[in-house]
Amino acid sequence: MASDYFWPLMDEVAPKLGVYETLINPARDVIEAIFEHASKPVKDKVRTVAQDRVLIHRQIVGQYLKIFEILEYLGFMSRREASRALKSGGRGPVFAINLCNLLDSVPARRLTIEMIEEWITGSSEPAELHITGATFQSIKLPVLPEEHGLAILEKPIAVLIKSTAYPYGLSQKILDRLSAAGILTVGELANCSDDELDAIFYIGTGKIKIIRDVVYQAIWM
Repeated sequence: MASDYFWPLMDEVAPKLGVYETLINPARDVIEAIFEHASKPVKDKVRTVAQDRVLIHRQIVGQYLKIFEILEYLGFMSRREASRALKSGGRGPVFAINLCNLLDSVPARRLTIEMIEEWITGSSEPAELHITGATFQSIKLPVLPEEHGLAILEKPIAVLIKSTAYPYGLSQKILDRLSAAGILTVGELANCSDDELDAIFYIGTGKIKIIRDVVYQAIWM
């Protein structure tokens, strides 16, 4: 599920973010760093179960605030406590992290009864990310561009082909018919009326519904 849903979801959502599209790559870096941090004690054989929660210093959260919002929207993490004291000093929120991706980060990559019991009971303390730590030091935030609308509208309709990002996407035959009719971008396809689509050979009522569903998935969050 991690490789077939959550990571492709980043690519699907990116062009819907407007000026924040450039934050997708650093968001991927941030969450990968968090998964690595939470699973490292298991890799080092210090623990047998990876920590499913992480306590992050509030200054780190403030620095990467929009990235954390994106990661929460995508389901990679979820804020569970607004503020808790860190052992090293300072305070910060506690986030629960996605177990599918966390399992992908541990060596065995399989769910055990021990993991289930510890995660359900919440018996272990969360992993901690301190303000002086090196976890995010190599992650640079890009300068946000000026607002230019949704990038997805300018992309060629080929991006809507059936894929991990669009598991119910369009077939190559439908895309070929649309291209032959002069519909080349997602924005042009979104603006087409049902009558215009119905006039295209091979595109009937059933396929119009499929097209609408894929376009809505592509455009709306």
